[in-house]
Amino acid sequence: RMFKLLENVSWKAGNESTYIYSAQFSKSNRSNLFAVAGSNNNVFTMFENNTDSRQQIACTNFMSQACYSLDFSYDGNMIAFCGGDGIVRIYNIEYNEG
Repeated sequence: RMFKLLENVSWKAGNESTYIYSAQFSKSNRSNLFAVAGSNNNVFTMFENNTDSRQQIACTNFMSQACYSLDFSYDGNMIAFCGGDGIVRIYNIEYNEG
């Protein structure tokens, strides 16, 4: 198999560079979301993945330690993320239809 780089997407949380620990595309056919988890500002960020741009649509910065892992549900209606603070957070994703 051959792999072709489509794009490098740089990500900063605030003014600081961030260590990225996890990145995941939504598994749902109706969603074009991807999410990134990292450190420095202990953030989880969700992006809308359009053909010509990447728009940040959600960001948390309330975690006391780095966010290490995340995963979308198969139907794309939920996302779970966790980190060094020992808490798994599960959120419902609401889509604007239309």
